Amino acid sequence: MSCRLPGADNTEASWDLLHEGKDVHKVVPPLRWDAQTHVDISKRPRKNTNATPYGCWIDESGTFDAKFFGMSPQEAEQTDPTKRFGLMTAYEALEDAEIVSGVGTSRRDRIGVW
Repeated sequence: MSCRLPGADNTEASWDLLHEGKDVHKVVPPLRWDAQTHVDISKRPRKNTNATPYGCWIDESGTFDAKFFGMSPQEAEQTDPTKRFGLMTAYEALEDAEIVSGVGTSRRDRIGVW
């Protein structure tokens, strides 16, 4: 298994959040967009604004090892962040299941992928 969720950058942290019932919403990080100029909490918000400065944000969203996945830095920069997360979590899930080259199990008949 593998995941990247707001407040949890791995599966164990995700389970801890659920168990503790934590709320991880927070004000938009300045690196995402400027809440001062893009939030309008009035009854009729302006175009291209959000009605709230809060959200659930994934920490370290820009972390990606382009070289590991055979991408140039330019290609990685232009790749949608959800695709980068998909590549990283798919690899981590295969690694967790011991299907990665060089890390193996003799019981391959007991492995399933969903």
